[in-house]
Amino acid sequence: MASNYFSGNYPELGNRNNILISKIVYNQLPIINSENLLESFVSPFSKEEFLSNIWKKKCLAVITSSERFENLIENHFYSLDLNQLLENSASENIFVWMRNTTSEGGGKIDSFETDNSSTAEICYNSGASLYFRASQDTTDEFVRAMSMDLGINFAGIYAQENTNKGEIEIFVSRTGHYTDWHFDFMENFTFQLKGKKKWIFKQGQVKNPIRGFTPHYNKVDNLEQQLKAHRLSNPNFQSDVNAITNSEFEEITLTEGSVLYFPAGTWHSVECIEDSISINISLIGTTWGDLVTESIRHMLFKQEHWRDIISSSDVNQARQHLTLLLSRLQLDLQGLSAENILPYAVNYPRVEHIDLNLTQPAEEENNDEELEGEDEGEGKGEGEDENENEGENEDEDEGEGEGEGEDKGEFVEQNEDMEINFSSTFRVNPLSVLISQNELDKLNNSSELEQDSNLQHTFIVHVNFGNEELTSTIRTRIIVKNECFKIANWLISRRDPFQVRDILSMYEGTERSSQVPESVKKLLRILSFNGFLSFQN
Repeated sequence: MASNYFSGNYPELGNRNNILISKIVYNQLPIINSENLLESFVSPFSKEEFLSNIWKKKCLAVITSSERFENLIENHFYSLDLNQLLENSASENIFVWMRNTTSEGGGKIDSFETDNSSTAEICYNSGASLYFRASQDTTDEFVRAMSMDLGINFAGIYAQENTNKGEIEIFVSRTGHYTDWHFDFMENFTFQLKGKKKWIFKQGQVKNPIRGFTPHYNKVDNLEQQLKAHRLSNPNFQSDVNAITNSEFEEITLTEGSVLYFPAGTWHSVECIEDSISINISLIGTTWGDLVTESIRHMLFKQEHWRDIISSSDVNQARQHLTLLLSRLQLDLQGLSAENILPYAVNYPRVEHIDLNLTQPAEEENNDEELEGEDEGEGKGEGEDENENEGENEDEDEGEGEGEGEDKGEFVEQNEDMEINFSSTFRVNPLSVLISQNELDKLNNSSELEQDSNLQHTFIVHVNFGNEELTSTIRTRIIVKNECFKIANWLISRRDPFQVRDILSMYEGTERSSQVPESVKKLLRILSFNGFLSFQN
C-alpha cells in the first residue's frame, strides 16, 4: 500500500506552525543497520530532505512494521534478552526508576543506581523501569556512523578518548511508566523495539540549548544551573510547559518498528502504553562558541601578560590593567583563522599514529574506557543524557588512549591536490606544537629509545589545546623517514613562514633532482592535513 501522511494535526514539510512531522508507512522500508543508519532511519524521506527541512527544526515520526528492526535486535541488542542487555551494558551503574506516590513525592520520579545487574532485573520484575547504556561496541559503531552522516563528527569528539560525543541509551519500561515534561540539550533518535509509547511534544523556547531542563525529577541538584542557562538565552523562558502559549501540544504513539527524531530543546513527555523496550541515540556536538573560545584561550596563553595571575586589591587599578590588555587583544589574536581552527583532519575519524615509512597509517586499538562525565545526580529522562555537563572528562592523561587507524584513502585524497614546489610557502599554525619523542624519552630516562629506531624519528603533533584540561583537539604521532628527520626537528621551534627551498638543505636523502623529493612533499602534506602547517600557496 502506498505511504500517506496522517491527516489532521500532522503537517507536511512546509507547515511551520507545527513541530511534528508524522508519516505512516505500510510499504517496505530499508532494514536498519550501521551502514545506512541515517538514510534508513529517515526513510521514506531522503537524507537531503531530512537535513534541509527537519534536522534541528522539527520532530519526525515514521510508523511502520517491526520487521525492519529484526537484524538490529538480533545482532546488537541480544534479541532483547534483559539479562544479556544488562550484563553487556557500558554503564557502570544501572538507573532504577520508581514513581514516588507519597504526598511529599507528588508523583515525580525517584531513582537509585545499582552496579548489580541481578538487582536491577529483580527491580524490573517487581514493576520498576530501567535505564542503562548499550554495549560500548554498539555505541561506538552507531554513534560514529550517525555523527558522520549528520556532519557533527568533526567537532563532536571527546579528544581524550578519540570517541564521538554521544551514547545509546536503553529504556526498559513498564506499562504506566510516565516521564513528565522536560527537554534535552542533545539531538535524539529513538527506536521503538518493543511495545508502545505515547509521546507529547511542545515547541521549546530556547534554540540550541546548552543544558537540558529536568524538573520532572525529585531533588534535582542542578535546576538552578539549568534555569540560569535558559534565562541567559531567553529572559522570558517559562519553566512551566503549560504557561507556554505560542505553540500547541502534539501527540504521537510509537509502535514496534517506529522511529522518532526530536531536536534539542523540544519539550516532551512520555507514557508507556504497554511494557516497552526502546533505544535512544543521543548525539552531542561542539558549539561554535566552544570551538572559537577554546582557540582564543589557546592564543592568549601564548602571551605572558595573559598568563599572569590577577593580583590587585584595587578594582579601579585592575580595570585599568584589563583595559590595556583588551586594547592588545586584536594584536594577540593576529594570525588566527578558520583554517587554523579547523584543519582537514577534524572532519575524519582520528588517525593517531602515522608511519611515513609505510603506505598506510598504522592501525591502533580503540580505547575501551568508558566516557566519564560529571554525575548530576538526577537520573535520566527519555532521550536525556545522564551527564548534563556534556564533553567534560576527568581523565588527564591525554596520551594514553590510541584511536582506531583509518584507511589511508580518505587521508591522501585531501592532500594529493596540494602542488608543492620549491617556492611553496608554509606557515606553522599558531594553535599547534610539535614535540619530539626523542626529547620525551630522554626526560623520562627511557631505555626504549636506544632499542627502537622508530622512537628516535617520532614526532607528536598537538593542535588547539585551549580547554581547561589542555587536551589537544588533534594529537597525532608521526614517524618520519630518516632523510627528513632534521627537517621535522627544525620545525619544532619554527614560527615564521618558510619556503620549501629553505628546508631542503636539511634533506639527507639520496634523491637529487629538479623536483622536491617525494618524502619531503609527503611530510609537508601530512603536517598540513593534521593542522601543524598551513599551506600558503
